[in-house]
Amino acid sequence: MRTIARPVTGPAPVVASTGLGSPPTRAGGSVGPDTTQIAAGAAVIAAAAVGGTLLLRRRASGAQDS
Repeated sequence: MRTIARPVTGPAPVVASTGLGSPPTRAGGSVGPDTTQIAAGAAVIAAAAVGGTLLLRRRASGAQDS
């Protein structure tokens, strides 16, 4: 079977059926941040910073438990 090449006359048509816009996840948009979650997150970060500082100071001082 032999195929005959046709000359290209222009760009191929593009049909967009889906994929435009954001998915309907119901997250974000006009939903504001919860102050309780922000406070809890800040407390976790502060605790990690304090714990990291204490561990670094202990390591730098050369303290050992034995």
